[in-house]
Amino acid sequence: MRRDPHPLRDRWLDAVAAAIGVTRVARLTGLDRTGVEVASAVRPAGHVLQVTNGKGATFAEAARGAVMEAVELWAAEHAVPGPHGTADEVRRAAPGVEVLSATALTPDADPAWDALALGWREAAVLGRGGRALVPAAAVSCPPPSAPLLGPAVIRWTSNGMGAHRDRAAAVLHGLLEAVERDQLARALPEGFTAEALRARLVAPGSLARAAPRSAARVAALARRGFRVHLLDCGAGAGLPVAAALLVDPDGAPVPVAAGYACRLERDAALSAALLEACQSRATEIHGAREDVLVGDRDQAAPLAALCAAIRPRLDAGALPSARAPSPARAIGAIVRRLEAAGLGPAVAADLPAPEGVHAVQVVVPGLLLSELL
Repeated sequence: MRRDPHPLRDRWLDAVAAAIGVTRVARLTGLDRTGVEVASAVRPAGHVLQVTNGKGATFAEAARGAVMEAVELWAAEHAVPGPHGTADEVRRAAPGVEVLSATALTPDADPAWDALALGWREAAVLGRGGRALVPAAAVSCPPPSAPLLGPAVIRWTSNGMGAHRDRAAAVLHGLLEAVERDQLARALPEGFTAEALRARLVAPGSLARAAPRSAARVAALARRGFRVHLLDCGAGAGLPVAAALLVDPDGAPVPVAAGYACRLERDAALSAALLEACQSRATEIHGAREDVLVGDRDQAAPLAALCAAIRPRLDAGALPSARAPSPARAIGAIVRRLEAAGLGPAVAADLPAPEGVHAVQVVVPGLLLSELL
């Protein structure tokens, strides 16, 4: 694997990167002035994407994030053969197994989809245990040369994927991401409108008490010439979901960048959203990720002006916050909140992964996917 001037210095991560075809992990931090470490992993033979990114307080942390995101996509590209048949056929063949049909996973599905013969993947039901079957197309996106998974009625998305040395941590990552994007779709259905900003902008003065790590990060970005606007994007799931808008008053090279995050603790959610906004800037400046478009400057200027004109009134302490002693306990807490909101069951399908890594796809019927992403 080609080294940049800041090598991984992690033999395990080096081995994982080599196993999935990553040829370089580059440091993007110097392309911008946020001070947040951003790394890019290049996987030339990738089917879904060839470039993935990560961020963190250190380059090692950013590099791990970039490589683990590459693992997620590599895993999705390698479909595992499973049962084949209609939803009713697999129900009869596997009594006692939860079958999440194509119609259950797609809000605007045609009821006739359940009569289609599809490929299926086994998954674990989170929280209460047990097994489930989900359409293979919901968890895998193989290249055209691979065996077919059945009619393409399910739109594959990387939303809800996780990769980590610890399986519970991988599941938690995927579950939080799925909740984040659902809550964004519900909280900001029309995007960053004036009404949404007035209702959801967090008062900066409330951060020091309710989210001290985020307050420190906002102050650091302000010293580097940025204006930061944070939003509470929770919408009924009982979890802290945050959005961060990072405004460059000088306009160049990226006038406004956005980041989003869901965590169990409010400070962690707000801080993670800020980190993602910084990564978004570096990703756009870098220009190598093929699914990221150049920002629309005509749209960015009015949004920045609107944020500056609105006086934030929401106390950061209004965001819910909880703690869990382990990823497994956190998963249980999140699943209970989803069930209370009438969502679920949440399931996790294990995917192929290099030795020493767990890759999963989390699927939760009823969750939405934000158009902001």
